[in-house]
Amino acid sequence: MRAPTLLLLCSALAACSDSESLPPMDPYVPPSMPTAQILSKGITQAVTDAKLLSPIEISDVRPTDHGPGPFMLCIRGVSKDFRTGTYVVFFDDKAYKGLRLPAILEGCEKQNYHPFVPVAEPPKSVSTKPTAKART
Repeated sequence: MRAPTLLLLCSALAACSDSESLPPMDPYVPPSMPTAQILSKGITQAVTDAKLLSPIEISDVRPTDHGPGPFMLCIRGVSKDFRTGTYVVFFDDKAYKGLRLPAILEGCEKQNYHPFVPVAEPPKSVSTKPTAKART
């Protein structure tokens, strides 16, 4: 007797709910790849965080569905105690998100590495404000 009554009550409450008051959903926009400038700054920060020495090698950036960011790459270098250090570096479309030691899932041992060459910062625009006029 309780089950039919409970079922009737639940369906009556569901019929009274107002789905019109919900805001419309925004369409899904996939994350965009980080720029070369963001990658360069993030890799430099990761090298500092991991305390790696030169030469630094990196893999290509690739999407991931785990970790603190939607994009990742592997870096490797020599640590200060002369062991080879390999790390996974995570990014979103706007910033460096962090690094950690790689797991089997990332596949850093299978990646092709190339030397890391930092991207030069774009020159900041120099404002050409007129100076005080010379009196004649």
